Amino acid sequence: MPVGNDILRIYRVATGNRDGQLVAEVAMCAYDHIPGGIVSELLLPNVELTDQRGNQPEWGNHGARGKSNWGADYKVKYIDIEPGDTHVTLTYDRFGEYASVRVPLTGEDAP
Repeated sequence: MPVGNDILRIYRVATGNRDGQLVAEVAMCAYDHIPGGIVSELLLPNVELTDQRGNQPEWGNHGARGKSNWGADYKVKYIDIEPGDTHVTLTYDRFGEYASVRVPLTGEDAP
């Protein structure tokens, strides 16, 4: 989905157990719509995940983050879910830009 001059793409969704809790893992990347362009460093850190009940985790969706040689920014975020949950919601709401998408849970096991 477009966010300002950048593109936010979810490229992997999985579910699994983390420290004994059922979680959804959402792997995403952000890149400039112009190949080789500069992506906002504030985009992915400000993406929030909420569960089906609208709850955000107390620990802030922490996960791994990295950058590519071509300027893309990568992030993995986790959120606790309940058995039977079918989706989580990804939202970005900063600097006058708003984007939200319902992310279906695939049932794929996280590594």
